[in-house]
Amino acid sequence: MSPVVFAIAAIPAAVVVVVAATTRSRPKTALASIIGCLLGALTGSPTYAALDVGLVVLATYLAWPLPDPAATQRKVAAEAERQAYLNSPEHQIKIVRRKFMALTVGIAVFAGYLLYLRLAPPA
Repeated sequence: MSPVVFAIAAIPAAVVVVVAATTRSRPKTALASIIGCLLGALTGSPTYAALDVGLVVLATYLAWPLPDPAATQRKVAAEAERQAYLNSPEHQIKIVRRKFMALTVGIAVFAGYLLYLRLAPPA
């Protein structure tokens, strides 16, 4: 196999590596890998289709973005802060006030409907 054939087969794999490096997104890398496999298998020579797909799979494996530990720690800290807020007395008071207002509005609407029925002219 000549180096030119190998270089042509590596083009879809290079695209996967570039997408993984620039976006650091697993879904986008997976989409680039699927598109690379399809392009390599459908547009290339049937003789070298396995090489195209194999190189894309290898590139996906090597370039798959790992989770950022700092981002994971930020997510854990944000979730802990959110849970602390949801369990705080201030938030519980807000919930009670909203429920009270909803109940008050519901009673007012019902009373208005009953008043309408009482005062409406008979049909």
